[in-house]
Amino acid sequence: RSIWVTGVQTCALPICWPRAFARVRSGGVDVVMVDPLREGPPETVDIERLRALYPNLPLLVYTALTPDVATSLLVLGRLQVRRVLFERYDDAPALLRAAIQTELLNLALEPVVESLRHFTHRLPFTLQKALETTLRTPSADGSVRGLAARAGVSPRTCERWFARAWLPPPRTVVALMRVLSAHRMLQDSGCTVEDAARRLGFGGARPLQAWTREVFGRSAGAARVNLSWDEALALVRKRYFGHLERAAS
Repeated sequence: RSIWVTGVQTCALPICWPRAFARVRSGGVDVVMVDPLREGPPETVDIERLRALYPNLPLLVYTALTPDVATSLLVLGRLQVRRVLFERYDDAPALLRAAIQTELLNLALEPVVESLRHFTHRLPFTLQKALETTLRTPSADGSVRGLAARAGVSPRTCERWFARAWLPPPRTVVALMRVLSAHRMLQDSGCTVEDAARRLGFGGARPLQAWTREVFGRSAGAARVNLSWDEALALVRKRYFGHLERAAS
C-alpha cells in the first residue's frame, strides 16, 4: 500500500512516510492521498501528524473497505477529513481524477471565499452560504434567481439584501468570485483557460474571457502573466468593494 502525494508539477508517487513529509515540506504539493492500512493494521498517527502540521493541505483517504478500518475513519473524520475512496469500488480512473480535481478546486476557492468574507458577512447567513455553495458547485446557477432559490428567498429579496449591504449586484459578486478563482487556478502552468472555465461553471472559455476583461481589463492569459494573485485580489477589492473599505475607515 502507498501514500500518494500529488503536486502541481508532480505525478502521483507511492512513497514512505519520511519521504512524504519531506516532499510536503519542500512545497508545491496540492493534495495528499493516504491509506491508514498502508503498513498492515490500521494506523492514523502519521496522518494525524500531517494534518496537525499542515491543517490546510487537502487530504484524500484511499483504503480497503474492511471492518477494522472503521475506527480509523472515525478518527480521520474528527480531523475534518471528509473524502474517502474505497479500493475495488472507487478505482476507476475517472472517479479518482474527479476526486482529486474536486480537492484542487476547493484549494483554489477557499482563499477567494475567505478574502471576500470581509464584505459578504453583511449578508444574512443563508445568502452567505448560498454564495459559497454557488462557487463550490460549478453546475450551480449563478443568476439572482438561482442564488435566491438556494437561500430560500425571492429574487427581489435577494437583490434588496445585496443593495442593503452596499454590495454589487448578486450576479456580479458570483462572477467576481469565479473570476478570482479562475485566476488562482491559472497560476498553475498545467491549467488552461478552458480547464478553469469548465471547472468553475462558465460554460466555456469565451464567457470566462469576457468576465476577465470586464474585471481585470485584459484577457485571462494576460492576467495570468501580468497579475499576481495579490494584485488581482487588490484590484477587485478596490474597484468593486472600495466604497465599503472607505466607509469602514
